[in-house]
Amino acid sequence: MVRTARPGLTCGPGRLHGGIRWDWTTPGAQDIPRGRALTEILQFHCEIHGLPQQALADLLGYSTSYVSRIETGARSIADIGAVCHLAERLGLSPHCLGITDDSDGDHELVIQLADSVLRLAEIARRAGQATTAVAELWPLVAHLDARTTDGHTGPDTLRLLAQARVGLCVALGGSR
Repeated sequence: MVRTARPGLTCGPGRLHGGIRWDWTTPGAQDIPRGRALTEILQFHCEIHGLPQQALADLLGYSTSYVSRIETGARSIADIGAVCHLAERLGLSPHCLGITDDSDGDHELVIQLADSVLRLAEIARRAGQATTAVAELWPLVAHLDARTTDGHTGPDTLRLLAQARVGLCVALGGSR
């Protein structure tokens, strides 16, 4: 279920609590949030950080019995504020838990087109059209940079942002 944030309700980017964060490099870490199943996300988070249920409960600010009911699927969380709280405590962007905003649809389109923009900019640069390459890359970098600032730090966004920044640097006369 995808939840849409209500006007006035903001979900900030994931913050580190007690040094715990989502590790995108761990095998399976990219697939688990895509399913947006809270039970799987919590179980995977505990697995990669070696957290017992009590530590997870402490991290989330809930009782162990409440966390147990969430983990088993006996209790679901539908309140957007509570989902934002979970995302913040787990170091995840709210969109990983199904919270969307109006710009998420646009962002998905940008992600789908980004590889083509990167290729087009590289072709333009190699053809001596650095200005065209910059004109293609600058909006992509600006968009992806804004999304990461808003907490959308999924691996696709970060990978594309890095590639776009390198391409922009090269087009502006830097070296690889």
